[in-house]
Amino acid sequence: MDSMENKGRLMNGSVTQVVNGTINTNRSSVLKEIHRHKSNVEYFINIERNCISFDFLTYDSRDMANANRIFEYKYEGTNLEDEFLIGVFDQANSVMLEKGYALSQYYLHVDLSALTVDILYIVKPNIFLDMIKCATEIFIYTYDKNRLNSNDTFSVLQGQVNCAVSCSSGFYHKSKMNFDCKLPLGKQNISRFNGEIMTRKLIIFGNGLGMALDAQHFSLKAALKDIWDNPDFLTLEQQQLIERCLGRAGAPEGEDELDLLHQAVTHCKSLNRIGDGDIHWLTEDGQSFPEITATYMHTVATKLHNFDGSLPHAFETALVDFIQQTKSHVATLNYDKLLYNSFIDNDLVDGYQGSLIDGMLNRGFSADALERKYENNFGYYLHLHGSPLFMDHEGSIVKLPRDSLNLQRNIPSRHIVLTHVKHKPSVIAASHALSTYWDYLQFALSEAEEIILFGYSGFDTHLNMLLKPYLKVTPLRVVEWSGAGEQVQRETYWTNCLGRPVVVKLMDNISDFVTWY
Repeated sequence: MDSMENKGRLMNGSVTQVVNGTINTNRSSVLKEIHRHKSNVEYFINIERNCISFDFLTYDSRDMANANRIFEYKYEGTNLEDEFLIGVFDQANSVMLEKGYALSQYYLHVDLSALTVDILYIVKPNIFLDMIKCATEIFIYTYDKNRLNSNDTFSVLQGQVNCAVSCSSGFYHKSKMNFDCKLPLGKQNISRFNGEIMTRKLIIFGNGLGMALDAQHFSLKAALKDIWDNPDFLTLEQQQLIERCLGRAGAPEGEDELDLLHQAVTHCKSLNRIGDGDIHWLTEDGQSFPEITATYMHTVATKLHNFDGSLPHAFETALVDFIQQTKSHVATLNYDKLLYNSFIDNDLVDGYQGSLIDGMLNRGFSADALERKYENNFGYYLHLHGSPLFMDHEGSIVKLPRDSLNLQRNIPSRHIVLTHVKHKPSVIAASHALSTYWDYLQFALSEAEEIILFGYSGFDTHLNMLLKPYLKVTPLRVVEWSGAGEQVQRETYWTNCLGRPVVVKLMDNISDFVTWY
């Protein structure tokens, strides 16, 4: 087999570990580490810069590991692509079958610098990601972030690997992806976990669902103005400070006007941090500006959240049934409680007994609660732009009861992404809960058999950028209001947004949609 063309390198230079001490990458040290985590695993798959090998593990009387090599392929260069991996695995599988071996549980040892960005650019199944999903234990080189290539696709691979392994201790990492799947080895399919493949999808909901039911209530422009005009909320001085950021009088009319406001809040926070003492950089209004602005945005989100209506029966029934049957993932960009109420009332969100998990426990948000353990196979409910129900309390991010929000409750929330689109990533990064949801969004994307964008405007460029690499291998449907434009016009718009043609379904009322399968 020819050596791979040197293209699309993920990283340059050596790969280092983000923990104390140094990694010893030789085979014997990895085998010793395997024995520190004893199990009945029989195989050790090693992917390094110049070698792919399969070893059969045996144990001596001292319970120490010995690796008897079944297959080894040495290659020149430092790049692997998925087609190359499949070819090598075809050869390895043939040799193993001739010797009477059948690959079952295995350890996986990977040097990520051996991989290229093209690892994501193939038709499904993706053998590298499936190896991570199915491995009993994973030994993986983590990243020296100063050496990373700037290619956007690497951040996607990094996110998938971060979701596949726990990066909290040592170079021994345990898989988070304990779900039913199969590992394809060329033409051979080897079942794992005695399970079946689920047809999981990822549904990303925008504000269009609410707009289809009550366009006036779910209008962001109207909500911004209603809270602005509330005489008991913003003082005249506070309004004037916001107006200076807008460059005009009156309430903000949309997120596109909030660029300078976000910058002003950021600068005020910085000056507050260095302003202790008898003399402060800012006036009292300036000092309180970040908090009052955060409270304003939270109150706007609360108004959008507090809608008395419910989902149409046919829409709700079809969606709930689909999620129950497939454990498909749901991600939201909006602040209404339409889906949230339905998911709770229909037991989709019900701790580990439900079909969806959002990581919120009684004691607060826990990223660990999102890990699949004990053969759980739940889907993820990801509040990508936060929720007005989220608030900080005694060092934790807690979720308020769903009926406890009102416009008189002033909460300066850090978990609402209501700002200019170019500042949304920084708001997300500042929230432990939201940044975790975006990490798991990448996992959900890698697992989804189809992506459905439902009532989403396409305006969030940070989301579009994340979606693009996955669309090379994953089908996507857009469901949106017919009033957005003509069919050809909308198809052109979405092609420009996402970099490739997608299926666009226009409907007079998207709440009539029921064909999730």
